[in-house]
Amino acid sequence: MSSSKDSESENPKERLAKYGADSLSIQELLAVLLFPGYSRNKAIEIAVNLLKTFNGNLINLFTATIHQLTQVKGIGFVKACQITAVFELGNRVASYYEEMHP
Repeated sequence: MSSSKDSESENPKERLAKYGADSLSIQELLAVLLFPGYSRNKAIEIAVNLLKTFNGNLINLFTATIHQLTQVKGIGFVKACQITAVFELGNRVASYYEEMHP
């Protein structure tokens, strides 16, 4: 069993692999997904800023336009497109699941 200090010293990607996706915060999940080449602190900083911009509400982030996303510091056109695509994939998975499990 690892201590809390051990898990805090691991980066989000390491914790994801070791403990699973449900062990990460929303900010860490966004950082892993959208900023794989960034340092841990920079990735988390941009993810926190992104969530703050949308009042910490994933629905607001989910429904944001590409233009709205690009207004966030650290989010350019490509990242905005990636965010939009990821949420659309999630939406399609949810729709598929609802169809398969009425």
